[in-house]
Amino acid sequence: IYRFYNVTLSIGHPPRPYFLDIDTGSDLTWLQCDAPCSRCSQTPHPLYRPSNDLVPCRHPMCASVHQTDNYDCEVEHQCDYEVEYADHYSSLGVLVNDVYVLNFTNGVQLKVRMALGLVTLWHPFLALMLYTTLN
Repeated sequence: IYRFYNVTLSIGHPPRPYFLDIDTGSDLTWLQCDAPCSRCSQTPHPLYRPSNDLVPCRHPMCASVHQTDNYDCEVEHQCDYEVEYADHYSSLGVLVNDVYVLNFTNGVQLKVRMALGLVTLWHPFLALMLYTTLN
């Protein structure tokens, strides 16, 4: 039995809503983007389009995704990632650092920069991991 909890967050500049499913199988937030994607699902919102927020391969945020400083950089201007799950499915993609708009119940709105992965290959039962790395 698979159960999903979801939330809609506004991401980017200008901010646009994206539908996120919460998963505990990984420690990386990711969502589907407008790049070609294998085994990706239909989404209720338009696919995410990154602006100029790609995380470079040698950035500390990229090292934290790889959990080591010793990893290959096939493309210097972007951080490629792969997350493998216990069931041997995986999520592959590119790391970006974009703006999230957080609306609080007291009316306060906060804009924060956080890293997220743009998925190009995904686990068939999951849509987004909701754990972020604050900038």
